[in-house]
Amino acid sequence: MIRTRLLTATLSITLLLASTPPAVAQEKTSTVEDIVAAVEKHYGEQANFSATFDQMVARQHLPDRPIKKS
Repeated sequence: MIRTRLLTATLSITLLLASTPPAVAQEKTSTVEDIVAAVEKHYGEQANFSATFDQMVARQHLPDRPIKKS
């Protein structure tokens, strides 16, 4: 019984993988240069950019009183 289920599962997975379209397997991989160019293009088209941050600085001489920066 268990062997039949295992065989059925293995066969199902094999058929699923075999039916994957070849276009997926042949998809072009991006190079680092392509990715950098895309990021630079995206941010180069932005008119405005803003960001917020929070930073906790632990002081060695006052470990129980960290400084919070924003």
